Amino acid sequence: MENYDGGINAALITNPEDVEYYSGFRGNGAMLFVHSLVRYLIVTDCDDDQRCKAERSGFKVLSVPWDEAVNFLSQLCSKLGVHSIWIEEKHINKEEYRLLKESLNGVELIPGDDFIEKP
Repeated sequence: MENYDGGINAALITNPEDVEYYSGFRGNGAMLFVHSLVRYLIVTDCDDDQRCKAERSGFKVLSVPWDEAVNFLSQLCSKLGVHSIWIEEKHINKEEYRLLKESLNGVELIPGDDFIEKP
């Protein structure tokens, strides 16, 4: 991400395999927001909040519904001055993507493949 020439200064990792690889969190309904200043594990679908908090590594944890997660990301991007985010868009549904795009007004979403290069 840091070496990308397009000026991307954050990533939103949504592939469950990539989320697990980087954070240790197992399960669906989670994403990682990665920026040079902060790293968040955002859990949008978890029944056991304690399990969610225990399964992280170096990430601040936020456990909220999708719409609250999007509002949080909007505020966070504004605070950090994020202007473009690399995103694994194929791992979120069309409605979630639309809400994200609308809420992050002024932030360019750069779609990409899985964050981890697979052999």
